[in-house]
Amino acid sequence: MLSESLHDREQNGDAAKVLESLATAMDADPQVLQGVRKLARNPESVRARMDLFFSNAAAPAGDRAKQTADLEKAIAADPTDVDVLADGAKWGQPLAVFG
Repeated sequence: MLSESLHDREQNGDAAKVLESLATAMDADPQVLQGVRKLARNPESVRARMDLFFSNAAAPAGDRAKQTADLEKAIAADPTDVDVLADGAKWGQPLAVFG
């Protein structure tokens, strides 16, 4: 997937925008949502990855508040995403999911 390739190259803002376009399309068109499900992709996973990438994109600017807010949205969207949980854990920060 293009977003994952961009993320791997640390182009997190672009990766997030790719998934944001997909999330917007899923919200607007049930056929797009159905297509995502047919690809064996959980629609909430798409949203979680988008928020994770937005969180990662805020890091270079040192915007910890945005990082935290986006990461918390990612966790809420898909609390099973290992990368999302790993980012939360590596911060050693008391996010809601970690209690």
